[in-house]
Amino acid sequence: MPSTFPLPAEWTEPEELHQLLDSLREARPTADLAKIRYAYWMAESAHAGQTRASGLPYIVHPLAVAKIVADLGMDDDTICAAFLHDVLEDCDGRTHEEMARTFGKDVANLVEGVTKLSFKRAGDLPHHERAAVKTAQTAETLRKMLLAMARDFRVMVLKLADRLHNMQTLDAMAPEKRTRIASETLDVYAPLAARLGIWQLKWQLEDLAFKFLHPEEFRQISALVNSTRAQRESELNEIVLQVKEGLQARGVTVSDVRGRPKHLYSIFNKIVGQNIRFDDVHDLLALRIIVETISDCYVALGVVHERFTPITALSFDYIAKPKPNGYQSIHTKIVGAGGRPIEIQIRTAAMHAVAEFGVAAHWSYKEGQIRNTEQGDLANLRQRLLDWSSEAQNSSDYLRTISTDLFSEQVFVFTPKGDVFDLPVGSSPVDFAFRVHTKIGMTLIGAKVNGSVVPLDRELNNGDVVEVITRSNAQPSLDWLKFVKSAHTRSKLRGHFRKATKDQDTQRGRELLDRECRSAGLDPKAFLGEEKLAKIVGEY
Repeated sequence: MPSTFPLPAEWTEPEELHQLLDSLREARPTADLAKIRYAYWMAESAHAGQTRASGLPYIVHPLAVAKIVADLGMDDDTICAAFLHDVLEDCDGRTHEEMARTFGKDVANLVEGVTKLSFKRAGDLPHHERAAVKTAQTAETLRKMLLAMARDFRVMVLKLADRLHNMQTLDAMAPEKRTRIASETLDVYAPLAARLGIWQLKWQLEDLAFKFLHPEEFRQISALVNSTRAQRESELNEIVLQVKEGLQARGVTVSDVRGRPKHLYSIFNKIVGQNIRFDDVHDLLALRIIVETISDCYVALGVVHERFTPITALSFDYIAKPKPNGYQSIHTKIVGAGGRPIEIQIRTAAMHAVAEFGVAAHWSYKEGQIRNTEQGDLANLRQRLLDWSSEAQNSSDYLRTISTDLFSEQVFVFTPKGDVFDLPVGSSPVDFAFRVHTKIGMTLIGAKVNGSVVPLDRELNNGDVVEVITRSNAQPSLDWLKFVKSAHTRSKLRGHFRKATKDQDTQRGRELLDRECRSAGLDPKAFLGEEKLAKIVGEY
């Protein structure tokens, strides 16, 4: 990789790039602006003459993607890859080797990784073949996507940023294509953003997909939210004033206190899921308090509960017990005007970085101020991605596993020691036991939830403390398959019962063969030999 990046003397830096480089210089003085500038120039040259569906020059897309990843605080290589992410696919004469020589292997691998992650269509196959082919193609694309994510999470951050800008400019596409891309965004990309903890991207992807998939409902909810905004802001401003006064009286420095908007798609989901009216959505009001230290978080909680009526049953301490994706915050609810509940989140600035940017916070936040998620939570997710790929028997099985264990809504439950585990909604103590460790699941004989013995099919809820009871010689029950939720648990159980059935069949075959040989006056071992006998019994 060259130490300098010379540009043609006649080239002029566009204003949009100049603004991006200025913001990078301010946010991260060590950023290699020359390398990033050269990546833009190469992309601009490679895409010269190409246009987007909107008719605008193609370079507006990589520039927008680069700005999104820069706003997430990603590193130089990711920003360079954002500029170059379509060059290998859409521009003749550009190679992985050339990119590696110019920008280094990391940039070239990131670009190649993003290039390979696109959904293929079943095309004009006969209708009876299309569904099976589409299932296989979707499963294979998802498998590639998740394995690429396991190797380097930056690949998925780039793909999400790429999809976000495509959604922001989706109006230029034909209606059929808009619907397909929006559905794909809601079904795949938004859940992946949530799983990676990048809520900044997740809610934008959801709201944009909602706009194109349900345009009438989108307009209605937007109008209703706007019509009540002034009232909500007035109520929140009063709460903010009281919180600031209380914290200042305690000598606590407040980094930020502001309202947190509830996003349109989540409102729509609540209205449809609970079959209620907009006026019955009571958690439109939310507040976020950001302070300097962990001890300040608990002081802030005391101030809130002192000045307002708390709903203590709805308080959760994710600072003491972080979520599996690294999320930390104190959640509490207070009674607002008219008896409406108002959610309040309290966290430090470092926690806020993880909460908003997820895996991106590993690269974006000041060293030493966030937990080393790469070694802990991300390593755990990486291993689960690899396990899901290796355990699946076929395309349908893989899609079922991903849909249940990765894309579904989650509940967060605790061990008695305070370790937190995420499980699909509807999971049982059996799912929990297998999530902790396969051996624990296989030897499970009972469970306690919140200190009380419960049936093994009991549905777990957020915040439950689960204690498993095991016995070393215990065996799983076939009945568990009737109620377990996690595809991982189901896969482990089926594998166990398949092996058990095969072992039983093998033993039965050995007994039958032994009986027939002896009735003919033959010794089976002498007649066939132990090795050949074992092979015959095993095969038949």
